[in-house]
Amino acid sequence: MEKLLEKVYDCKEIENSLIQKFYSEDVLPKFSSPAFSIVIPPPNVTGSLHMGHALNSTIQDFLIRFKLLRGYDSVWFIGTDHAGIATQTVVEKNLLKQGIKRNDISKQEFLQKIWDWKNEYGNIILEQFKRLGLYANISSSRFTMDKYYSVAVRKAFVELYNKGYVYKGKRVVNWCPRCLTSLSDLEVVHKTTKTKLYFVKYRLLDDDGYLVIATTRPETILADTAVAVNPNDERYSKYIGKRVLVPLVNRAVPVIASEDVDIEFGTGVLKITPAHDFNDYKIYQKNKNIGIVNIFNTKAELTLNEIEFNENLLKYNGLERFKLREEIVNDLEKFDLLEKVEDYLSNIGYCYRCDTIIEPYYSDQWFISMKDLVKKPLELVEQDKIKFYPQSFKKVVIDWYNNIEDWCVSRQIVWGHRIPVFNCRACRNIWASEEDENRCSKCGSEDVFQEEDVLDTWFSSALWPFAVMYWPCSDFEKYRKCYYPTDVLTTAREIVFLWVSRMIVMSVFFLDEIPFKDVIIHAVILAPSGKRMSKSLGTGIDPLELIDKYGADAVRMGLIIQTAESQDVKFSIEKIEMARNFINKLWNAVRYLQLKKEKKIQNEFGDELVSLINNWLFTNLFELTDNLEIFAKEYRFFDYSMSLYHFVWNVLCDWYIEFSKFFNYSQIEETVNIVLRVVLLYLHPIVPFITSYIYERMFGEQIVKQDVIKFMNYIKNKFVIDETKSQYVQDFVDSVKEIRPFVNEILQLTSQNTVKIKIDFKNDKFPKSFEELFYSFTKTVHGYEPQSFIVKTKLGDVIIYIDEKSFNKYKDFLSKKVEELKNKKQKIEKLLSNRDFIDKADKNVIANYIENSQKLKEMIEINERILKEL
Repeated sequence: MEKLLEKVYDCKEIENSLIQKFYSEDVLPKFSSPAFSIVIPPPNVTGSLHMGHALNSTIQDFLIRFKLLRGYDSVWFIGTDHAGIATQTVVEKNLLKQGIKRNDISKQEFLQKIWDWKNEYGNIILEQFKRLGLYANISSSRFTMDKYYSVAVRKAFVELYNKGYVYKGKRVVNWCPRCLTSLSDLEVVHKTTKTKLYFVKYRLLDDDGYLVIATTRPETILADTAVAVNPNDERYSKYIGKRVLVPLVNRAVPVIASEDVDIEFGTGVLKITPAHDFNDYKIYQKNKNIGIVNIFNTKAELTLNEIEFNENLLKYNGLERFKLREEIVNDLEKFDLLEKVEDYLSNIGYCYRCDTIIEPYYSDQWFISMKDLVKKPLELVEQDKIKFYPQSFKKVVIDWYNNIEDWCVSRQIVWGHRIPVFNCRACRNIWASEEDENRCSKCGSEDVFQEEDVLDTWFSSALWPFAVMYWPCSDFEKYRKCYYPTDVLTTAREIVFLWVSRMIVMSVFFLDEIPFKDVIIHAVILAPSGKRMSKSLGTGIDPLELIDKYGADAVRMGLIIQTAESQDVKFSIEKIEMARNFINKLWNAVRYLQLKKEKKIQNEFGDELVSLINNWLFTNLFELTDNLEIFAKEYRFFDYSMSLYHFVWNVLCDWYIEFSKFFNYSQIEETVNIVLRVVLLYLHPIVPFITSYIYERMFGEQIVKQDVIKFMNYIKNKFVIDETKSQYVQDFVDSVKEIRPFVNEILQLTSQNTVKIKIDFKNDKFPKSFEELFYSFTKTVHGYEPQSFIVKTKLGDVIIYIDEKSFNKYKDFLSKKVEELKNKKQKIEKLLSNRDFIDKADKNVIANYIENSQKLKEMIEINERILKEL
């Protein structure tokens, strides 16, 4: 039995009650066909729900629910990432609050502290996901260090090792002197920082004079092994092959040619410090005869171990890098080797966890050789076996594969998957194993030890699409048959390289299969100021606070309608409010129609007119649902949401409900029930709470158990629309909208209480009662006055009368109105002619401006014609 909705929509009460229902039973895979699957980009166990999570999860939930309502076994694989450095840093900070330093306890005790923290706090973000109403089995989520996942990580590493893709070697890596570990590029935050540019003199060894070199890091001078100039730079080509003395250390180094030298930077001469600069290291790899010198220890303190003995340098030994910089600069000035110093803005990398400046550091690390591994993934992406939305990211991935560098997978921390490589002290044997080893596989000695480093978090997460389905355990084949490859991956652009591209590589290598068919790169939501959202910087906006205020449905819809394509968008609270108002509108419309059942009215217009208007509503509905299916298939979530928004607000509420006021409910009950069913079913992936609630109140059924396609086929067979008749009703609607502004203006500006009009509709095949409706909708009456003008509508001419006293007053008003419309149009045209605006603006924003410009043009033409008639 249908239950009347409450008078006021209370999102908190409804959502809190439905959360209990949503998660009272586990959402389990059915292993049936057809199936649809996605994997969540696993959030860090240290994390709490932020705006990126909210948007990404809403998109994923949209896809899951959309497919669920079409009969799919719709499965969402949920889980969290152990987030090596982030989690270890959080636990270290908590211990410090208790007066315990990291080095006060043993490694095993520290590791246990991390596990204790994870078990207590690690699932907070999953509980927060429930506030969004995600259709997922959150209670059985995976974790990148759970028992079965650890099996996958070890197997993957050992197989790569045994096939020769893993090696240990020295290279320059991102190094945090505070966290004492290497970092991935994503774990380095680049900031524009005020620093100095020091112009240093390098004396020519076999010639008079010197070369001046500009550097921001004079402390690394002690590690210089060459000086480079661009061979195309005529100023310095004569010095190529000569030698210079490195200041203070007096090391003779060659002047080499390299096209990697930026002629425009500084003086055009570059000091080469391969051990402490990424670009210098690349130049060194092409000129290995110049050598490499490492002057820092892991804490970025000077060590003289690799520097040729020079007693003048002893005073620097052990100095921290920035203190060393001060001493070096002082001595350069003292020996007249510093020409000048300038203020400079430099793009400097900081550790994303402790905000320490990163040191490019030459050290022993474990690497995966990538060039051969990416060959097949590159072909698959080029052949569109994996499709990217927007398509521009296809090129981004291809370029990354083409310029791939070996992957540093070792981290010098405690929390993570320990590298499963074992060493024998007796015979120097080194091997990888999926099991813990205490005996040498070669000589049998028990004097063996395992590598201390752990694997990069991105290594384990690169296995996520199939490891989350229990690869390589026996259950995997059951999952693979139904859910692999997954259908869609949604993510933000910053992890396209570090995660998306690597998942493709790993899936192709281990399974000879793509991990997903489509990749959606969604927008990044910025703070209203245009800066990245950051809680620490005070620019973050907490989605949980928004949910508390506006409700989860409004937040979900509000996020979708402010993000189109993949460009950065500034957060708009107005869009959240717009979504909330829409939900209120839907609620009130449904309640109004429920209440209308109890009211009996005298229908003056008859069944023929009701039939025409119902036909018009179904025509709009079928056009809407056809478009929605296309939008969903093409991942056009903005278009999907706004199409429903306009149908509910502009078609159903503004017009059909207005029409319904003239009819008895019995004449429209079937139509209302069907249209509301369809609207709720299509809205459900966007706003699951309100649609679940209303659907069950109206129809006594759970919305997630419905099949949209079956229902749409049923109603399309039952209600065959007549598009010609529907167009007449639409022309009526458009004509009313054309007349209303003139009527409102006249009433506002003149002394008339009622505007009199005369209607000359051309179509005589439809009920005369349409004219009566026209008077009601335009709030006019049939009548005559001396002065008049004609508005040409889609239905025919409408003559609007004005009393003689108000004639000139209205004429002046129209003149001013035309001028205002022209000014508005001119401003839009100026904006659209701005190339910079066109290149940066969202395509939907541009489309709206173009549409508004056209509307203004039409309004100007209409008003100018009427002015002539007046």
